[in-house]
Amino acid sequence: MPGFRFEQQDLTLPKGAFSGARRHMLHWQDRPLLGVTEGTPRCYLYPVFTLNGFPATAESPADHPHHNSIWIAADHVHCAVPTQGDDTESYTYNFYVNDTFQGRAPGNQVVTAISGHDLGGDRYRLDTTIDWRGPAEWGAPTGRTVITERRSVTISIAADRTLYTLDLASELTARPWALSIGPTRHAFFNVRLADVMRGSAGVSLLSEGGATTPEALTASAAGWVSANGPVGGGHRAGLVVRPDGGPNSWFVSDWGVVTVGSMRTRPVPLQAGESLAQGCRILVHDGPASAIDIPARLLAAPEEGTTA
Repeated sequence: MPGFRFEQQDLTLPKGAFSGARRHMLHWQDRPLLGVTEGTPRCYLYPVFTLNGFPATAESPADHPHHNSIWIAADHVHCAVPTQGDDTESYTYNFYVNDTFQGRAPGNQVVTAISGHDLGGDRYRLDTTIDWRGPAEWGAPTGRTVITERRSVTISIAADRTLYTLDLASELTARPWALSIGPTRHAFFNVRLADVMRGSAGVSLLSEGGATTPEALTASAAGWVSANGPVGGGHRAGLVVRPDGGPNSWFVSDWGVVTVGSMRTRPVPLQAGESLAQGCRILVHDGPASAIDIPARLLAAPEEGTTA
């Protein structure tokens, strides 16, 4: 049976119609597994299917249309833009909400390159280069590029076929000015659960330390958080999120969002040309969380002999 196939989705549209987004789809064993959607205003992973074919995440739900499945974003991006002499002015952008948010103009994530690489051994890597651009404004009709991001997602299928691992790596480079991100609760790695898992539908939350309520999870310094719920036909599925390094803080809710980042309580400064690397591992699994050994799965190394 064939392994991975990565290709752009081409839609046949009525005359005069056009698409406002572009999507590349990764197939595994001839089944859709994961999409890279180049939408407006951001790039994100959608759809996200479990290995048994159940949708695990939601795209642009009605209550939070800026929640896009699995996405990377940050509010409160403050740029030090030179004016005269050694003076600077602060230009502040919002790369999280689709509209002006608390006075901060919305930016866009524009994909400038995308590629896929079969690593062998049921592993695949998706690479994207993304410009974080501010909105059209006086003197910058196409927006100002303030960050260049190199983003990769490595997909590893578990040998027992119960789950797969997404290893997200993001490197932000400040261009062409110094900037700072945060403090903000709207950053950095984000997951929005499929609607069928939400709230009264029966979502189950769990952290590394055993916390099970949204309040306790949000207040914790947990190494990982699991969200699991019904996906139809008596089946359950879920995601486990574990950021790399730290310090990190969480926002978790039973209505369907898991956010973790290092910018919640402090600003993260970058000089012009300086880069910030961050990573996150996400398990996408079928069945209840109790059926998998979460700590062991999160610590599992890639299969031997599967380098690019």
